[in-house]
Amino acid sequence: MAGRYRVVAQLGRGGMGVVWRAVDEVLHREVAVKELRTYTDAAGPELADLRLRMQREARAAARVRHPGVVAVHDVTEVDGRPLIVMELVDGPSLDDVLRDRGTLDPREAADIGAKVMEALAAAHRVGVLHRDVKPGNILLETGGRVVLTD
Repeated sequence: MAGRYRVVAQLGRGGMGVVWRAVDEVLHREVAVKELRTYTDAAGPELADLRLRMQREARAAARVRHPGVVAVHDVTEVDGRPLIVMELVDGPSLDDVLRDRGTLDPREAADIGAKVMEALAAAHRVGVLHRDVKPGNILLETGGRVVLTD
C-alpha cells in the first residue's frame, strides 16, 4: 500500500473501513493502517468529503500527545482510498475482552475507565472531541496500557 506498507493481516472491520496489520517497509516496524471504506458508486464530491473527514480525523488524533491515545504516523492514499497509518497496539479491544470474559472485576473496570478519562482529558486540552467512545475503540495492550483509538 502506498509503496511503503505491506499488509500482513486484517485486524478489524467497521462501518467506516478496515484496519490492517502492516509493515512499514521504510522504517521496518509494524503499524496499523485504517483504510477508509469507499463506495464504487460514490460521486466525486462524496469521495472528496470522505477524504476530508479522514484527514480531519488524522490531524485531530495527531494533535493529542498522550500514552493513552493511539499515535498517528502518516496519512496517504491508495487508488483514491484514504489511509491513516497508526501505531500498532498489541492487545485486544475492550469489546473483545468483554465478549470473551463477560463482566470485568470492578477494580479492573475502574482502572480502565480512569485511563480512558485521562486520554479524553488530554484530547480535550487540545480541542479534540472524540464522539465515539465505546469498548471497540479502547485497546488493552498486553503490558497494561489502555489506548483510545478511532
